[in-house]
Amino acid sequence: MIEDSTIVKIISQKLGECDEAIGSVQARDRIKAMRYYLGEPFGNEVEGRSQVVSRDVAEAIDGMMPSLLRIFAGGHNTVRFDPRTKADEALAEQATDFVNWIWNSENRGFAIFYEWFKDALLYRLGVLKIWWDEAPLVKTETYQGLTDAELTNLLNQDGVVAVAHDSRPDPNPPAGMPLARLHQVTVRITKSSGRVRIETVPPEAFLVSAATVDLARADFIAHRLRRTAGDLLAMGFDSATIARLTSDSTAGLESLENQLRNQLNGGLGTGSAASSDDPAMRPITVVEAYLRIDCDGDGIAELRQITIAEGKGDSSSGWIILDNQPIDNHPFAVLTPVLMPHSLVGRSVADQTQDLQLLKSTLLRQMLDNLYLTNNPEKEVVEGQANLEDLLSSRPGGIKRVKQPNVIRMLETPFVAGASFPMLDYIDRDLEQRTGVTRLNQGLDPDAINRTATGASLLAHAGMQRVELIARVFAETGVRQAFRRILELVCKYQQKQQTIRLRDSWVDIDPRSWDGDWDMTVEVGIGTGSREQQVVQMMQLLQINSQVIAAQGGVNGPILDWSRLYDQLVKLGELMGIKNTESYFNNPETMMTAMPPQPMAPPLPSPAEVAMQLAQAKAANDIQIMQAKAAASNQIAAEKAMTEMQIAAAKAGQQTTEVRP
Repeated sequence: MIEDSTIVKIISQKLGECDEAIGSVQARDRIKAMRYYLGEPFGNEVEGRSQVVSRDVAEAIDGMMPSLLRIFAGGHNTVRFDPRTKADEALAEQATDFVNWIWNSENRGFAIFYEWFKDALLYRLGVLKIWWDEAPLVKTETYQGLTDAELTNLLNQDGVVAVAHDSRPDPNPPAGMPLARLHQVTVRITKSSGRVRIETVPPEAFLVSAATVDLARADFIAHRLRRTAGDLLAMGFDSATIARLTSDSTAGLESLENQLRNQLNGGLGTGSAASSDDPAMRPITVVEAYLRIDCDGDGIAELRQITIAEGKGDSSSGWIILDNQPIDNHPFAVLTPVLMPHSLVGRSVADQTQDLQLLKSTLLRQMLDNLYLTNNPEKEVVEGQANLEDLLSSRPGGIKRVKQPNVIRMLETPFVAGASFPMLDYIDRDLEQRTGVTRLNQGLDPDAINRTATGASLLAHAGMQRVELIARVFAETGVRQAFRRILELVCKYQQKQQTIRLRDSWVDIDPRSWDGDWDMTVEVGIGTGSREQQVVQMMQLLQINSQVIAAQGGVNGPILDWSRLYDQLVKLGELMGIKNTESYFNNPETMMTAMPPQPMAPPLPSPAEVAMQLAQAKAANDIQIMQAKAAASNQIAAEKAMTEMQIAAAKAGQQTTEVRP
């Protein structure tokens, strides 16, 4: 059994290695990236010269964000779980809706995507933390004018405790009723149901061993965060241990990063760590370490979560172990925009554009300096023959005092900055090639009107390829890890059924019946064209369906049926941004279930049976024709014989008349 002092020593050594090998170097790079993004001076400025700073880093990152958010947050579901057996089809569909509901409704789905992606584009690494939170939800409510029965019903509910109570006589009691009282009560409501929590982690608070390539196989991960003494007490740690912990008074690179981020909040930093007079608000730095270590002495290193904090402990390192428990997986998912082989941390968009921002800013400064000198040229003055204060103050209608004429001469500066414009255009094209954020796909290129629609579409699509590649990298790495982690948590920790509203109907969700071993697809639409192109393609498919329906003699046929057509309409609605397509189209399966059973149509005959039936019908028709011909022939013969008899009788009568005297 490994001792606590040894565990603390191992974690302290790992933290030191991370800070030395990764933390300090990457912290400097992150600070530099933030300064470029904010457009701060480079430090090479000269007093009296132009100090303009181009904003290429910010333009590239902010230009990518709308496309990335439209890809991941613009559809109905971000991910889809695909069953491996037919029996799991309904459960996988339910899990898809539930996991996406947890991301978007129980957590700040859009804001999480925004912060996560922007951290990755700016700082190289975006870190997300997903965990099951058992902390109860506590809120305080005040009720007025409650009757005795209403007060009793309120206080009898689970988790409801009265904090303050007052009552008074009812000024308008019902007629014939005994004297009643009205109550004013303040209650504390505690709900103990656990839920999935998702938060972005500041990059300086995330530490990982330098040799890590795949986070799933990392031997050491740490999350350095700040908690108050009250937070630790609410998490279940005893007050005696909390009293031994040291208040946070750290400074340095982490504080500098916070100060840069807080400039938009009026330049306010985090403040003094030990400035609070409230003991419950005393800040304490806590480290959640996730490492593989053999704590039980069986010779096999298992993954454990060990929470430590600085304080007056038995260890000489000054760390105290607050918690030590085995876990099956760490709670982090990470993103990096440009993957580098055999490395966890890749390249950021800021890395690819910082040199261009410096180069463009230098050119702009030189051009402006030249323009300043052209519009306000320097002057040659005979010493002692002119008033220098008048010369330093240049204004329209101003007076220059001189002792004799022609003692002031303008030194003309030719405007040569125009030669720099092609260079600026070259830098802009280089920036577009590096990032994929072009003026054309942002709708800003004035020359696009002179191009054909097909040519403009091809150029815009070519410019979006880099953004789409980053989106695909995000989808197959961090996004997949995050949503898989959500499914694992609800399958493991949610111990009761939950009723939520999905697709305009109330659904009972019970993850205990899920095995969670399903395939997952991130539905980002990459590789099938833009969303507008997919809408056009789906409309074309629906037009083809009308021809199929006409060919098969109805909707329900061997090629197309109601369910397939309904699925296509639902997909079209999702591509068009309609969240609840069920409000516009009836599900044929639901309608058929609600309708009374209809008699089954007879099965279609086989080709052989059809041929036999045709032969029988032809034979019967031939017989009918022969019979009709025979009857006609007999009738014609009878009529002919009758006619001949009549003719013969007529001739005989004529002869008798002729021989009579």
